[in-house]
Amino acid sequence: MAATGDGLIAASERQMTRSAHRLDPPRVSGSRSGSGETHLRRILARYFSYYHRARTHLSLDKDAPDIRPVELPEAGGIMELPEVGGLHHPYVRQAA
Repeated sequence: MAATGDGLIAASERQMTRSAHRLDPPRVSGSRSGSGETHLRRILARYFSYYHRARTHLSLDKDAPDIRPVELPEAGGIMELPEVGGLHHPYVRQAA
């Protein structure tokens, strides 16, 4: 089980590191120690928030870990929401 968790963290770090340059411009400062780690933590926090709130999971019958209400067609049109700097796009209904 630990190997699976380690694999998820490693894959997440690779994905976030590859896309990090698109999310935030590089900082110019005298002290650079810790800025990369802080940035990575911020990106991972965004991803895991998205992962639990919006991403569907087959083991949960295509639902997210955080329970979501069913959005009926009467609620409005479908709208795309960029998440994690535009890497993912969950869809929600919004009244016109």
